[in-house]
Parts: sequence; C-alpha cells; structure tokens
Amino acid sequence: MNKQEILEFFYQNSEELTPVLVLVVLCAALAAAAVIYLTYRFTTEPTVYSQSFNVGNVVLVLLTTVIMLMISSNIVISLGMVGALSIVRFRTAVKDARDTLYIFWSMVTGLSVGTQNFVLSGLSVCFIAAVLFAFRLANQRSGRGTLIVRGTALDVPALEKALAGRTLHFRLQTSFAGQGHSECVYTVFLPRKLPAADFAGELRGVAGVEQANWIRE
Repeated sequence: MNKQEILEFFYQNSEELTPVLVLVVLCAALAAAAVIYLTYRFTTEPTVYSQSFNVGNVVLVLLTTVIMLMISSNIVISLGMVGALSIVRFRTAVKDARDTLYIFWSMVTGLSVGTQNFVLSGLSVCFIAAVLFAFRLANQRSGRGTLIVRGTALDVPALEKALAGRTLHFRLQTSFAGQGHSECVYTVFLPRKLPAADFAGELRGVAGVEQANWIRE
C-alpha cells in the first residue's frame, strides 16, 4: 500500500459533516454550556464570582466541541490535532479549586457533545448541576462562614468565649499579633436563626475588638 492509498483509506473512512449537523451539535453544546454558566453564577459567592471566567467556560465548551467534530470527521486531521494540541501551554494560575472543577466540567461536556453523545452529556450536565446546587443549599443552611476579627489588645479568650456561646462550632484558622494590632480568622458555623449582621455586631462588644467582618462561604 503506497502513500496515496493510505491517504485515500483515511479519507474514505472519515465522517462528512453537514452544516445542519454542525449547527445541531453546536446548539446542543450551547445549551449544556448555559447550564454550566447558570450553575456557576448561582452557586458562587458574589465576592469571588468572575464574569469573565464564567463566559470563558461557555466558550471552552464550544471550542472543545469544535475540536471533537474535527477529530471525528477526519482521521488525518485527528492525527494532526494530537500534535498541535500537545504544544499548547496555559500559564494562568487558578486561584480557587472550584474553578478547576468548572474548567474540567466544561471540557468533559464539550468532549461528550462533540462526539454526539447527547443523552450522556445532557443527563450528566443536569445531574452535576443538581449536585452543586444541593451543596450550595446545604452550605447556606449550615450558616458556615469566615469571621475576621481585628483590634488592639484583643482579648482572645473573651472572644472565643463569646463565640462558644453564640455559634454551633468555630475553629481558629490564622492569628496575627503585631505592635498594637491583632487579627484572628475563624471558620464559624452559625445557627440558622441568628442573622450574620447581629452576630458581627455583638462581637464588637468584646474587649479589644474594633472590627468584625463576616464572609459567608
């Protein structure tokens, strides 16, 4: 078998993509990406939410889908894509572990839609989204958050005594003591009926506390 016959074999065993098929696959990818977009939007705290990252997830799903269409439609192109993609390097550091989860989720969704496994991609996207929303709801009901307390001559024993009387559970994460300034960071679980604003306000009555910031996780 010569070179020409090998190329003809590859091209003959390739799938022909029609415009209608491409549009159907891309629309399915966009629908799956919309679920990922909404999940990230409503399960991420406003303080750490990134609109550009969320839009990037949508585009990543579409790009991965296009790559899979190219690979599945032509064996010759698929061999070239392996070499081309192997030289791609991403240097941007991911700050939150959840961001890595969404990047991987977007890629897997693009792979499944690009290979036209619509049932698998649809069910998996909806199931994963439901799991993330369930964790988000459980987190909100648990009242978990981060408490940052700052002050001068901070009375830590008195502060922790106040925390023990008003919280379900608390754990010291970090502490800092400088010249005339102290800071303590706690992971705190609040009762459901206790508003976070009232809780932070009560701590300002502890000796040495000048500022108490509450961040819900």
